[in-house]
Amino acid sequence: MLGLLSGGATLIFGWRVKSARYWILGSVLLMVTGEFLLSVIYFWPRNTIMFTEGTAVHSAAYLQQTAQEFQMGHWLRVGASAVASMLAFTGFLRLYRDRISARIRREISPTDFREEP
Repeated sequence: MLGLLSGGATLIFGWRVKSARYWILGSVLLMVTGEFLLSVIYFWPRNTIMFTEGTAVHSAAYLQQTAQEFQMGHWLRVGASAVASMLAFTGFLRLYRDRISARIRREISPTDFREEP
């Protein structure tokens, strides 16, 4: 949850930097999709099958299949988190580059490049 909040705050405060905007937006959307939506749609039903209903309702073979599906989904979530991290890192590098470029532009005024007569 903290990752989503900090990602959203970064997106809001860094929105004016167009070169970073979509990298950070992609990261936040991937975090929402990979963490929240995948959990609600994919993991919660499997948790119910494995831990709430268990062997009282399902066979051991079905529970084993459900556990394998859960593990496969987990690796998908890990991969999505890795891609989201790369997108966020790229966005932060773009924000940093924009900030450094702005600082250099302020320090070097156009009058510094006048030709001598």
